[in-house]
Amino acid sequence: MGQFKGNAKYWIFAALAVVAVTGCAPAYQDGAPESMVVADRQAVELPRGAFVHPKYGYLLVPITGSRTLVPQGGGGAELIIQSPRGYIVTVEGRPIAKSKSVRDIANELEREFLGVGEEKRWNRKLGYRTYSMNGLSAYDVLYEGPDTQDRLVVLRGRKRDYLFMFFAPTQRYGRLAHEFDYLLDSFRLPEPGFVSKESGGMTESVLESSDAPSESSVPEVEMVPFPQTDLGYDVSYPKAWMAKQNGPFSVVFSGPENSPAFYSTVIIQNVRPERRGPAADAVLASLTRQLRDGAKEVSFSDVTAFLQGKVAGLDGGKQFTADFMHNNEAFRQWTIILPRLDSPVVHVLSYTSPANQFEQYKKMAALIINSWRVVPN
Repeated sequence: MGQFKGNAKYWIFAALAVVAVTGCAPAYQDGAPESMVVADRQAVELPRGAFVHPKYGYLLVPITGSRTLVPQGGGGAELIIQSPRGYIVTVEGRPIAKSKSVRDIANELEREFLGVGEEKRWNRKLGYRTYSMNGLSAYDVLYEGPDTQDRLVVLRGRKRDYLFMFFAPTQRYGRLAHEFDYLLDSFRLPEPGFVSKESGGMTESVLESSDAPSESSVPEVEMVPFPQTDLGYDVSYPKAWMAKQNGPFSVVFSGPENSPAFYSTVIIQNVRPERRGPAADAVLASLTRQLRDGAKEVSFSDVTAFLQGKVAGLDGGKQFTADFMHNNEAFRQWTIILPRLDSPVVHVLSYTSPANQFEQYKKMAALIINSWRVVPN
């Protein structure tokens, strides 16, 4: 494991960077380029409550209490998830067509379902984004239907493309979208050697909990697990990067020394709120106050919820982006705050970078943060 050496500029910066950026995808934007596949492997154990598709072997972690339906037969959805909170998710897999990108697949569906008329599922396209999620190239589109807002996410796997559809009531979409994001982030490709367990008819289950296998595949960026600690989580990082436990409750990841990536860092901290009230709100107030006191020209944006309700060992959360000046240099940070359900500890995951290279190294930071999984006490 790479170790940090003395570097005054770095350590001043790292001490300030108590808030930062999550690996979740950027906001919807117009004209975003389609991103490359970064990696296809996470050597970590997933949360309990996972569902493994009996025929295709991929793994998901829906919200506890969801009903999972596995239709039998060819064509269409191969998995239906019905949430008690009022939304539906469908998953369809297709053999990869090398002549088509993930965006091409979405465009084909738009020609069939987007437009005006009772036979059309979507009346208007609201936006789209492209990114790499857990090493899979993704194309993510938001649509407006007659009484719903729907998302289509196309992921490119090793042998199949996966089409995720999210249907939520229009008035509740903003409160439910993060649960779909969590479901997507939990997606893992089948392990090599998976044997299908097909059965006749439609199988149905209500999610309780189960042991979750780890993902294994050949990556483009090799990820290695951070040595097991008692910090309450597992996390992996790119082999070429450096990692260090910086104090009893903090872990820092950075690109190689003497490279620009050295100044783009991911910091994971465990904190305890000092005041009563919702834990995420207390930590949010503390972190933003510290940043205002320690930097200049500080501004905050995208202060929103991150995950809704109690899911996978976490009690909801908050996220925000911050821009600031430090030593006459512009920085950007994106922070997520995740309170635990089983203790008063709050996990803070941060990606911080000089503003001029924030986008360049965000994909590498995303690999680290997307690999992070809470370990229940």
